[in-house]
Amino acid sequence: MRAVSRAKMANRSVYQLPGDGFAVVTALEHIYDDGTPSPKRYLKDVEAPLRWTLDDIERCLLRAPEGRYRVIALLSRIRSSSKEALAPR
Repeated sequence: MRAVSRAKMANRSVYQLPGDGFAVVTALEHIYDDGTPSPKRYLKDVEAPLRWTLDDIERCLLRAPEGRYRVIALLSRIRSSSKEALAPR
């Protein structure tokens, strides 16, 4: 979380994963070709719905100005150290 905060990515959400994990997902961010954020980093006029649908995502992406965008998702899961968990699958 410190790395996300240091990168000034204040627009982020945390989600519980099934079982024993969580995900930190940043907002859709407008960037330059070299990966640095543009001055208009986030889309301010897009109101996030309570539950995203494919239609919501498509509508958001179609309204976005042309350019490069990124979303960062960091996933964390706790795994057991038992022999069963370490066995090859």
